[in-house]
Amino acid sequence: MATDFDATRRSEALSWIARLPFVSTSQLALLLGDPYPDVASVLHHLDGQGWVDWIDSPSPNAQPGRLYILSEPARKWAGEALGNRPNSGVLALPLARNEILHRLGNIEASIQLNRFAAALVVSSRLEPHATVVDFQALPVRRRDSWWPAGVHGFATVRCSDRYATPFVAVDRVGAPAIHRKATVAGWYAHQGRQDSSTRVYDRQILVLTAALKRPDEWALAVRQAADRRGALTLDVLIASREASSLGILQAPIWQSSEERAPLSLQAGLRWRPGEAPSSPLSSALEFRPSELPSSLRLHEWARRTVAEPPTRARRGTGERVAALSLSTTPEQTSLLECVGRLPLLTESDLSLVLATPQHLLRRQLDRSLRQGLVEVMPPAVEPNRFVLAEFGLRLLAARAGVPFRRFAEHTSLVAALPGAGGGRLDTLVRQFEHTVGANSFFVACLARSKPDGSRLVAWRNTIEAAVRYESGGVRRSLHPDGAGDVTHEGLPYGFFLEWDRGTERIAVLLEKLERYGAYYRALGRASASAPALLIVTPSPHREDVIWQAVDAVFAAGTGRECVLTTVASLIAQRGPYAPIWRSRTSVRRSSWPG
Repeated sequence: MATDFDATRRSEALSWIARLPFVSTSQLALLLGDPYPDVASVLHHLDGQGWVDWIDSPSPNAQPGRLYILSEPARKWAGEALGNRPNSGVLALPLARNEILHRLGNIEASIQLNRFAAALVVSSRLEPHATVVDFQALPVRRRDSWWPAGVHGFATVRCSDRYATPFVAVDRVGAPAIHRKATVAGWYAHQGRQDSSTRVYDRQILVLTAALKRPDEWALAVRQAADRRGALTLDVLIASREASSLGILQAPIWQSSEERAPLSLQAGLRWRPGEAPSSPLSSALEFRPSELPSSLRLHEWARRTVAEPPTRARRGTGERVAALSLSTTPEQTSLLECVGRLPLLTESDLSLVLATPQHLLRRQLDRSLRQGLVEVMPPAVEPNRFVLAEFGLRLLAARAGVPFRRFAEHTSLVAALPGAGGGRLDTLVRQFEHTVGANSFFVACLARSKPDGSRLVAWRNTIEAAVRYESGGVRRSLHPDGAGDVTHEGLPYGFFLEWDRGTERIAVLLEKLERYGAYYRALGRASASAPALLIVTPSPHREDVIWQAVDAVFAAGTGRECVLTTVASLIAQRGPYAPIWRSRTSVRRSSWPG
């Protein structure tokens, strides 16, 4: 019960909430070492006194429930109360309003960081000589900050007469590779700027990865950055799988940036002799007022903000993205990612791609249209075709923890952006019939897929389908209209798609086919298992022209067998898996794959 918690325990609870914004009840119970019902009761008590605020977890990857932060009056009081205390660490506490907005936009990173903190605290209690002295989320880095950019937390671990103080960085699934490289570059730059007064904070960095392949990618990025600078490799430990088990100190789930052998955290930490620095915050919170004035709840603020018309002012944009993060459902997030990857699909197309009943999808689309996350483009064409709006892309960038411009430039998502930033979508809309035609092929593949027959398992847009290769010592690239993978009788078949409308000049067609020919020649003997090149034409006559161009470009035995052509009307009538494909080796049409 709340009455069973003395003032010290309530202060400890507030201290953890201040250090780890958006901590859940179960995580707080682990951090305090108290029963869940008792912690839930004390949170209810603190909520009634105006000390905490909460939101419902909007992340599909986290347990449902409330996530707690200090209320706005509590954050102001804590900032004033701790500001004059020596070694309070208040300058490193995320108390400012803009910090809360930033964490709302990137809520999954906060959830992952708090989960790791709770696991580390509990794991330390299971070790006879290990104790977590402190763990806190760090604010977004300012120019004069002692912590490097791109880290999310700071831990202090004590073990007997030694201690370790690593930073913690959270890696998000949606972040492009360029963001990882930029983050690592920032770490090296921070190291180079440190002087003797700040070198005490030159610590190891722990990276909580979001995918199984990411540890190798992070380690490679750290080593390559060191080689480019002629510097020593930074001491980075990367989690090779979910770092939230209760045995996290001893589990061999970490990979060093210098070695591939798995390590336990206890073995991999950089230990220092002596007593760990300590800055307890709970003692400063014991002499707090019994109640605080009420303030606008975050969920109420989000509802009002989303209802207001959007503004392009920098502050207004940030607030709206944070509010959208609270009010957007996981189903909407999936919809936004789909519309961004595959623009200009209709409602029925999206229902098929997302495997969502059309009446449920219509609700998600209507809600997203009202919130300004999705747009209809071009408006005069029926049926409606949807594209990702600017705020939809901003929301996904915030969720990935990547600056908006970097995210817009280096991901495969396409959105309706103002000015030159809308170039990708402008091209797709300008070539409307071509874009819609290429989309129709993949939609037909999905519609005709059968569990016991041919089935489309991957659809890559033109950005994702791009391939870089080396031919004759020259780096070249392919830019298909799309690519995908089909399974047939349990075997995978990859393909490139070229949707030909018969409008390209023969010189352009020959140049495009020459690139494919060079690609297949570069593969050599492996070209027999290379992706097929599927070319869809508007008429049999154009098909003949295509084959004349193929004969002129492709040498015998160097990829010509990978080329298949058909006519768009045959796909519409019989489907892409029917015997509609023409190859150079056969006069009759045959099915593909098979």
